[in-house]
Amino acid sequence: MSMDVVPRCGLHSLLTSIVVALALLLVPQSAVAQCDCNTSVVWDALKQLYDSTDGAYWTNSSGWLKAGSTVCDWHGFSCSALQLGSNNLRGTLPAALSAIANVKLFNAMNNILTGTLPPQISVWVNLVDFYISNNSLTGTLPPEYSAWVNIAVFNAST
Repeated sequence: MSMDVVPRCGLHSLLTSIVVALALLLVPQSAVAQCDCNTSVVWDALKQLYDSTDGAYWTNSSGWLKAGSTVCDWHGFSCSALQLGSNNLRGTLPAALSAIANVKLFNAMNNILTGTLPPQISVWVNLVDFYISNNSLTGTLPPEYSAWVNIAVFNAST
């Protein structure tokens, strides 16, 4: 009996393609259709974040505010996530972040953020994971954050 043998790297490539295809099938099309994050409102909110946290000194600011780029090209940002942990953000989080409506993951841990958390981001009603630990924040948690009914992880330790 003859068996065709798929080279190991070919098999790995095939399996990777299958996994990626299956993952794309699992993404709800309604979520894709609702995610239009390359708007001037979102751009302005992210620019305020960049400006208020010394974006020029971030560890990785790849794509941010570069001519010809869209917010979809900016390091750490997707329509449903801001992942800027351990990135040397220094300063305060702007209230304008509330303009990014579909945030499910926010990670700004291990930075040098100061001031208080903006109550305006309580509009992130789809938020599941919130990481803000290891910063220099002050004050109490805004009571408005009780609107985060989907929250699974809230990490705000110092």
